[in-house]
Amino acid sequence: MTDFDIKYCGKCDTTKFTDEFNNSVTTKDGKQTCCRSCSKAYNKANKVKIAAKRKEYYADNSASLLKNQKEYYQNNREKRLDYARKTYTKNALVLTHDRAVELLKYEPSTGSLTWISSGKEAGTMAGNGYKIVTVDTNKYMLHRVIWLIQHGEFPENIDHINGDRIDNRLVNLRSVSTQENLKNRKIGSANTSGIMGVQWDKARNAWNVYIGLNKKNTYIGRFNNIFDAAAARKAAEIEHGFHPNHGRI
Repeated sequence: MTDFDIKYCGKCDTTKFTDEFNNSVTTKDGKQTCCRSCSKAYNKANKVKIAAKRKEYYADNSASLLKNQKEYYQNNREKRLDYARKTYTKNALVLTHDRAVELLKYEPSTGSLTWISSGKEAGTMAGNGYKIVTVDTNKYMLHRVIWLIQHGEFPENIDHINGDRIDNRLVNLRSVSTQENLKNRKIGSANTSGIMGVQWDKARNAWNVYIGLNKKNTYIGRFNNIFDAAAARKAAEIEHGFHPNHGRI
């Protein structure tokens, strides 16, 4: 046993093993003066104060911190590139159908995906409203894994037909191209007319109608009343194969 196998924490007045102390670059033994439990309790009790001090420190030392960051990136370029290559190689290992069915069970009628080993529901909510699932340390969109299980391959895109991003019943999923996927979207939050592709032209006191085709906004026409504008927009959607649910609220 060395001198540093145990250490005294002055806050809780207890002698503990050194692995119960966080690392430090300013102390002789490389460990903080108080144990991890005391440090955690202190940080929790002084959360606002610590955040204020940290903000003040960054404000006062922004120039030197930026300089140190640039120097680090320059001096460790090869190291960072090597890490990036390893990370890319790891993430490039695409989930296979055999691995998916080995780990997961899908119920088409309900859309549920569960882990075979535990019977628990797989997946968590992501910020974009979809569910994601982690398999072998890699994250996948849950509906894409479902398609892989059912059809043996990943699709280009998956469209939730009714617009509900977590309704993963098989009848609500369809494989589509990127262009087809854009033809079944809900109306944008910035829309003020209540009809996708219809905008009020204040200068001309009329309704302008547009439709997105091949990554371009195509002009359809100008109408004096919104009903004619809506009819023109719907006719264009039908002509160009838009899904009936396109423009839903």
